[in-house]
Amino acid sequence: MEKGDAQILIRLRVGDAAAFTTVLDRFEQKVKGYCEAKAPPDGRAEDLSQQTFVQFFAIVQECRDGTWATFDDIEHLLIIIATRALIDDARKEAAELKKRERYGAYRIFRAAPHPYSAL
Repeated sequence: MEKGDAQILIRLRVGDAAAFTTVLDRFEQKVKGYCEAKAPPDGRAEDLSQQTFVQFFAIVQECRDGTWATFDDIEHLLIIIATRALIDDARKEAAELKKRERYGAYRIFRAAPHPYSAL
């Protein structure tokens, strides 16, 4: 945990625009590198890292009442959010692949000649 993380979170909770810039400057490359290391090499890492920051800022805004006041390690929270985004993306990709496989098998079955058609 960096010494200034707690202060940055306090500034984020009150809507300080400079705090948003500080978070992006400090953590954007780390989160992007993490996503690039874990995501498939098809360009989704950039989208997933952006999604991570959008979710992070949404969480901070939702917690203005101090719910997360004890959580003061920004990097750890960003990695948790990025991991969840990567898992969700992998699940969506697996579901899409399963759907395509099922449809492909259906098309092959429909295209095959009926066994009694030659009689």
